Amino acid sequence: MCMICVEFKKQILTINEALDNLSEMSESIGPEHLDEVNAMLSKAIEDEKEKTNANLNNSLVMLRMIREFYEHTGKKIGFKPAGGISSAKNVLDYLILMYEELGSKWINPKLFRIGASSLLIDIERQLYHYALGRYATNNKMAMS
Repeated sequence: MCMICVEFKKQILTINEALDNLSEMSESIGPEHLDEVNAMLSKAIEDEKEKTNANLNNSLVMLRMIREFYEHTGKKIGFKPAGGISSAKNVLDYLILMYEELGSKWINPKLFRIGASSLLIDIERQLYHYALGRYATNNKMAMS
């Protein structure tokens, strides 16, 4: 096992540092081990992506980049937060963030999309509560 693997597994190196070291040492560690290290780092990158789903902080940065892109090019691009939005309350947070950063013109289905079946279930529950004054049991909900 090479030093990149050892230090990465001990969490001495971050993914980016390991990738930098790998590019410097790729010739000296051999093609077979290079494939193993690449696989290990690819898996770590995928795991990292799964842990950091949509949150308001990340979304704020993305929305500011969308605004900057629009200011430079005049082209509107959409935004779809990745996962993590499972309640109507969360949607309101994102709608407010979107409105505050980009304005009302971005609050439409072509430019702002949220795809989450668990969100649909929550909205259905909230509507049931609004109409009947109580939350439905699981056997009353179509998608529960």
